[in-house]
Amino acid sequence: MGVLLCIILIYLLKHYTIIDLESGVGTPNNISYRPTYYVFDKKTRKYIGKSTRGIDVYAIKGDTDNNFLCEWGDNIDCYVKGGYEIPQSGTVTAIFSRYKKITENQNEIDAFIKIMSNESEEYTFSTDNLAHDAREFYFAYDNCLVAKNLVGYLAYIDDKWMFIKGQDVINFNKSIDTSLLGAFKGVGNIITDEAIIELLKSGNMLDIRPASYE
Repeated sequence: MGVLLCIILIYLLKHYTIIDLESGVGTPNNISYRPTYYVFDKKTRKYIGKSTRGIDVYAIKGDTDNNFLCEWGDNIDCYVKGGYEIPQSGTVTAIFSRYKKITENQNEIDAFIKIMSNESEEYTFSTDNLAHDAREFYFAYDNCLVAKNLVGYLAYIDDKWMFIKGQDVINFNKSIDTSLLGAFKGVGNIITDEAIIELLKSGNMLDIRPASYE
């Protein structure tokens, strides 16, 4: 009976803990958090309670310093511990595409950096659905568990592989969540390295192909 009661109490504490992210009440160590934007691997979410708005709150597995929390409901609102800054430069240690970690393998990271540093022929394109024709990518630095730096998009448009720099998309309309862009006109750098193109076609490289190629 005592063991059962303990299990029930643990369940109730876990599922009905009320967390006020901005004041810090109910957060790990009662630390205050501020809203910001980042992406991480949703497979690493760890449920810790409900926010004052009644939305599920998650920590990230492996975040021993409790730097990151997020509300995950119809929308995803991310928070970072007060005083902590997400690194946006340094050594690239992981690549994310929205809420999925693509790789932390250094050889694959180097290959992707080669794609994004491509300075070949520019191509002016238009698309009715950028989210379908391109995949966005973020770099995480220095073993950080989340990524904030949108480096760009790998696109397959008009039968051409190309890389679109993230800032070019952001400058298109800073008021739009770039992951949800629809019709879009822009300029990308055509990927000409045949070895990389073959890897992209085969699907063996990072699982990074946009839906337009499938």
